[in-house]
Amino acid sequence: MRRSLLLGLVVLGVPAWSLVLGACGGKSLTGQECGNGIIEGTEVCDSTALDGQDCTDHGLPGGILACDGDCGGFDTSLCGDFECGNGLVEPGESCEATDLDGQTCASQGFGGGTLACTGACTFDTSACTQPGCGDGVISGAEVCDGANLDGQDCTDHGFTGGILACSASCGAFDTSGCTDWLCGDDVVGGPEVCDGSNVGTMTCVDFGFIGGALACTTDCMDYDRAGCTGAGCGNGIREPGEVCDLTDLGGLTCEDFGYDAGTLACSQQCDDFDDSGCFDATCGDGTADGAEQCDVNDLRGADCVSIAQGFVGGTLACDGTCTYDTAACTAAPPPGDDCANAGVIPAAGLPISLAGDTTGQTDDYNAAGGDCPGMNNSEGNGQPDVVYEFTPATGGVYTFTFVSADFDGAVYIVTDCADIGNTCVSGSEGDSLPMDQESLDASLTAGTSYYIIVDAGNYWDTSEGTFTLGVDGPCAPDCTGKTCGSDGCGGICGICTGGDLCDPSTWTCADPATLPGDDCTDPIVVGGAPYTTEGITTGRNDDYTGSAACPGLPQPEGGGAADVVYSFTPTQTGVYHIDYEPTFDGAIYVVTDCADVAGTCIGGSEEASYNPPWNEIVDVSMVAQTTYYIIVDGGYGGVSGTYSLSIDAPCLPNCTGKECGPDGCGASCGACTGGDVCDDIQGLCLDPSQVVGEDCTNPVVVDTANLPFVYLEDTTGSTDSASHGGGVCPGENSPHGSGAGDHAFELSPAATGVYEISLTSYGWDAVAYVVTDCADIDNTCVYSDDDVEYGTETMFLTLDATETYYIIVDGFEASGEEGAYQLFVGQPCIPQCAGLECGDDGCGGSCGACPAGEACDPSQQCQPLPGNSCANAIDVPAVPFNDSGDTDIGYANDYTAAAACPGIDQDEGETSPDVVYAFTPATTGDYTITYVPSFDGALYVVTDCGNIPNTCLEASEAASQTPPWDEVITMTLTAGITYYIILDGGLAAGVSGTYTLDIQ
Repeated sequence: MRRSLLLGLVVLGVPAWSLVLGACGGKSLTGQECGNGIIEGTEVCDSTALDGQDCTDHGLPGGILACDGDCGGFDTSLCGDFECGNGLVEPGESCEATDLDGQTCASQGFGGGTLACTGACTFDTSACTQPGCGDGVISGAEVCDGANLDGQDCTDHGFTGGILACSASCGAFDTSGCTDWLCGDDVVGGPEVCDGSNVGTMTCVDFGFIGGALACTTDCMDYDRAGCTGAGCGNGIREPGEVCDLTDLGGLTCEDFGYDAGTLACSQQCDDFDDSGCFDATCGDGTADGAEQCDVNDLRGADCVSIAQGFVGGTLACDGTCTYDTAACTAAPPPGDDCANAGVIPAAGLPISLAGDTTGQTDDYNAAGGDCPGMNNSEGNGQPDVVYEFTPATGGVYTFTFVSADFDGAVYIVTDCADIGNTCVSGSEGDSLPMDQESLDASLTAGTSYYIIVDAGNYWDTSEGTFTLGVDGPCAPDCTGKTCGSDGCGGICGICTGGDLCDPSTWTCADPATLPGDDCTDPIVVGGAPYTTEGITTGRNDDYTGSAACPGLPQPEGGGAADVVYSFTPTQTGVYHIDYEPTFDGAIYVVTDCADVAGTCIGGSEEASYNPPWNEIVDVSMVAQTTYYIIVDGGYGGVSGTYSLSIDAPCLPNCTGKECGPDGCGASCGACTGGDVCDDIQGLCLDPSQVVGEDCTNPVVVDTANLPFVYLEDTTGSTDSASHGGGVCPGENSPHGSGAGDHAFELSPAATGVYEISLTSYGWDAVAYVVTDCADIDNTCVYSDDDVEYGTETMFLTLDATETYYIIVDGFEASGEEGAYQLFVGQPCIPQCAGLECGDDGCGGSCGACPAGEACDPSQQCQPLPGNSCANAIDVPAVPFNDSGDTDIGYANDYTAAAACPGIDQDEGETSPDVVYAFTPATTGDYTITYVPSFDGALYVVTDCGNIPNTCLEASEAASQTPPWDEVITMTLTAGITYYIILDGGLAAGVSGTYTLDIQ
């Protein structure tokens, strides 16, 4: 906002001071000329010649000094308290804090991005992007663009390896994924302890040997002592002539010598075993020993609770096999049975996917018709439910997704389970079996506890079963500079009126005559692929309807719904992947003649659903130099909104010399008969025993020396050699692969690290799982992933260089789940935590957490947090004073506002982290302290933090369930006395978050 003074001095866009400087020019009788810019005769100034003076020479703090029209004095009308940081855009300033004076990155000559303001009230363009940034084409001042790195890699920037990326602004390379060490170069670097022939100063003697040659292991992570010579009995290593040595027993135990249990040892001469610590366990002798859990009344000190099987009490006993008898133990209610026993969803680490089961749960809740936004009917009455509790750390829009193949579900979110009708935030029950998918967006407040109730709909007999619940967010809606279009969180920034439409290039309302895309006579022209854009159908006409004759459309779609048309003339013949992501239930279809949609449609998609996501995907073969019309539409009459549309670069089919196998674009070059299967590498039909990858006895070997590994194959016609059971693989509760053809890959990591393994299926539902023993999959499964029905499954797994793994590519279900796929194995990410106490390990993990009261600094060391206690309170140097912070970044719970504090009647902040400020006023007087937390907080002022009950001068805690949570204290403070201002949480347990503090 500008000062009204300046607004009043602008005439027809001409600044007032220019009018003053140019007024009353002319030569006087004395020969001096006012207005020529030269101080002459009796003039004290002339135009812009101010004799070196400014506003400060006239007792004013700043602004613009001018000369009077008669050159006889100075004009100070534009002088004043013009200073950077006062929240006003004033002369000489480009901006103030978040007030950008209507400017954007585009107005500053950039292609897009986010314009900001520096502390010096000048524009900060560091987050602006060059024109065209994000289109994959290097242009203008760009040095790279997305995945287009201009052929460069980490070695071009002085590193030995790793993954090079492009910055968000396209103006620089991102080398954060590059590494500066390489195993095998004889240089010890990174986490290596040795490298090749370089073992440093270490010798065999350092490991208890008498000599020999010490070497380095092939992964550079340990020393190879095979070449060292022995030192005799007692060095802990079995050598020629010794049957054992100290704890090196050759893997033998008491059981190998016929005992039931005990501890085997080695004789002092290393020539025999010492079995004095071995014994036989006899069930029924009253003494629990060996592998016995118990024996008669000897329970080894255990009870129902301590055996950690979920019991909360009762009497533990021992049965005749010396195994615990839990028949008289009392079981705890299943987790999530009701709101008092709700499963907790962590606020950190989103997105998260939780596996659950309503089977056997009680029916505690139901939502009556009209209780919950998003649900019109009564749901969940008489059917079991599961409850989760979620307390977001940051306010915003969160997305909850529910998927179940077992029952028709309903999901609703409340703040009080005892009053669902008045506290329901959002609900969803629109989809149905055979695969029920519910999705709802809810605007949640930081620090408030919400209960997510997974229930069943009222119209299906099957009312219980397994499910997955996903939580993602927060999304912060942003309509900066927009009058219409998407707010980034599924909503819109406004609706155009008066016949105008929303222009997606600027997100402003415009005359429809200026906007292409209304119909096929004036389509939006796609210049080439890849192509990505955003748009809005709201306000457009309903010109077209997708025909049931379109491949991919089950029935006519889009009648009565607004549509937008794009034209695309490809330069290459191939298969084009088109992704349409509307914020409403949409449909898309591709035609060559808009006047004959039914006769010329080559492909379409409309996955009917009452709830998001509404993504529609079309893969169509297009011929070069032929014009196609891509029509984005609604699924049914009246729906409209914002959307994104993308077209990938073409996939070029290739069947040269092949009789079978994938064509490279999701289709097949032919099918095998007579029991043969396709060797996709050769494109030939062969006996299954001749095809590499058909099972783990003849797997495809991943070349770990030349990662990334990319393999395109097809399971069509493959044998069913593998599957996994339900609940045996981390990542999946359901069984997969039984009856479906599969392929096997062998992976022996060259280095221990985090590996990306992704599987992309084309038109079928694939699943990937990783095991260490194909003959015992259910007991050696490392991970299984089936997050999406079609598309790409991605796993990030920590794999050990000493282990061999098998990746199985399989079908989700038995019938018809086979087809073309691509398997990708990326280069390992090696966690880097040497010398670091906290923070990111570089691979998505952590190098450690700082204790309460400390925070991780940029060098990844734990440092005391300023203001964590009165001993290191944040200093308030003078007033007015304003500061902001976050109590959720590691602050400890050091203090409690005692009930004895004036202004409150009970203890506050007993379980919440707190921040302390110290203020020693220079002047005695009344001061106002304003504390504005993003949660229910408490504010109190003391003079002795070790004796709060007796030195607390004033406190404020305006208890409230909803914001605003402002706490304000006005009190008289004495000069020279140090006061401690403590910012804390209120009565709610463990509340924390961002805040501002103001002292006047």
